Amino acid sequence: YNLLNLKEILENNRPKFLQERRFQLIHSVSSRAIARKFGGDLAAGKPHTDKLPEPVKHTARECYVGFHSYGSFNLFAQRGAVSGSHVDWLNGTWARCVTGLKAWPVMTDLSSEEMETYKKERKDGGGDMYLPTKGRFKMVVLEPQDTLIMPPGTIVVHAPITVEDSLMDGGMFWDEKNLLPTLRNILDVARNPSISNEIVPRQFAEVMDELEAWVKKDTQRFADAAE
Repeated sequence: YNLLNLKEILENNRPKFLQERRFQLIHSVSSRAIARKFGGDLAAGKPHTDKLPEPVKHTARECYVGFHSYGSFNLFAQRGAVSGSHVDWLNGTWARCVTGLKAWPVMTDLSSEEMETYKKERKDGGGDMYLPTKGRFKMVVLEPQDTLIMPPGTIVVHAPITVEDSLMDGGMFWDEKNLLPTLRNILDVARNPSISNEIVPRQFAEVMDELEAWVKKDTQRFADAAE
């Protein structure tokens, strides 16, 4: 078994750096999109709260919980489980080993030629048989309490291998001060969906509309990202 995007049930504290405002953008823009969609008091609290009228509860769950949930999730895999090489579509991920042992091959700083080759081989062969130049992948071994950070704005090809039954927590995040490279990478994944192992939630376009409006309204906050 290799279970991804499980509901967050662990009560661990998130990595300390994520407490900084600049790294809470996914949560913030998702909440803003919900508020714009439903307005006023209906958007307060969790979108699936029982306090919402039934039509709104259903619509909120359908349209927004998917994107919002990318901010935190749990992972469980049994020994021997392998994920084919891929890129996380939201382009910014942290993953922490809680129990077990995880090997995390990563490839970064891809040249344009390497990226085009990777896109082609993922599209033609599903990615599982992708073979880069010898030594190109670097292996990161995660033991309990180790945290791996794949920063937003950077393409990180990875293919996790479960060495021992492993439970992990993690999430995706953006950096307000490094937004343009992140969005460029997301666009690249959107144009080449085979390089990721995830689908884009239906509400992504609405979230992007909200982000665009926010950036235009508060240009100073995103000044570094606009350069």
